[in-house]
Amino acid sequence: MSIIVDSVSHRYKIDAPNTYVLKNINIEIGGSRTISLLGPNGAGKSTFLKIICGLLKPTSGVSTVDGICPLKSHHARRKISVALEGDKTFYKTMSGYENLKYFGSINHNIKMELKEKILSTSESLDITSFLYKKMNQMSRGQRQRVSLALCLLNNPQYLILDEPTLGLDPLEVERLSGYVRSLSKMNVTTVIASHDLDFVQQVSDDIFLLHKGTLQQVEERDKEHLLTTYKSMVG
Repeated sequence: MSIIVDSVSHRYKIDAPNTYVLKNINIEIGGSRTISLLGPNGAGKSTFLKIICGLLKPTSGVSTVDGICPLKSHHARRKISVALEGDKTFYKTMSGYENLKYFGSINHNIKMELKEKILSTSESLDITSFLYKKMNQMSRGQRQRVSLALCLLNNPQYLILDEPTLGLDPLEVERLSGYVRSLSKMNVTTVIASHDLDFVQQVSDDIFLLHKGTLQQVEERDKEHLLTTYKSMVG
């Protein structure tokens, strides 16, 4: 079972037919592994994530989730959870628990099951101490952890994290790294888009560089090689 991206290309301006943000992308993502995409601003990372989530139709090619196109299947889309960059996921004036209860109720019909799932997920991510604070009173790292809890409520097969370390201090990044590394034990395949070389190196099974519409896998994992490869691609 996997996400398969088959010959996907995408352009935003029909009147510029040769300007593609993605060019013939082919990749298979699965196996409870953590895949990271590195690339400069405008490289197409967010476009790629939207396509594999079923939020955007590619200009050509197809992306499937376990053999089903998420553009056409709510069932396929429900297998994927997405943590957006920034604070777009929550109602800021509600507490963490209220947000988890509200959004979790959309996919849980039995209230007792949802309550138990919120408590168990909160314990595993160590967020119970601030779960009842309002979101706008939490630190950035705390909000990121509540966001991750929300993503895990529905037992997704695939988790998409868009710039998860943005605005976090080093201690919060270290804590987040530990949580992401534990996801494979939950049989979750994770896809990360990030600029953070250190974080990506710590949590990833596979690293890809996305630049000028093309995707290239990084064969070596040491930071110096990764940085050299990244600089050579982005100039």
